[in-house]
Amino acid sequence: MKWLISALALALVATNGFWLYRAIDQADAKMDRDQVLTEHEQALSQALAVVRLAKGRTMKSEMIEAARAALPAFSEPFEKEGWTTVGRLDFKFDGAGAFQDVRVE
Repeated sequence: MKWLISALALALVATNGFWLYRAIDQADAKMDRDQVLTEHEQALSQALAVVRLAKGRTMKSEMIEAARAALPAFSEPFEKEGWTTVGRLDFKFDGAGAFQDVRVE
């Protein structure tokens, strides 16, 4: 009977140790994912700021081709409410086709 109690106690300690390890590992993985997400959001903000420098100087066809080249798996560009959607970005062009603004879908 003593060996059964000892075995069950050992199993309890071992499984609790396993669950503690998993909890710590998942918390660490979440922190890593949050860091990567923050870095990607910052990079996107910087990229959008740089793209906006092309306002009025870049034509519609150039912007669409550049955006499609970066993400070729997305469907064809389409226009809705004055914005041209290409992948995850929406572009606004004036009547002559010059670039005006960009936003994240």
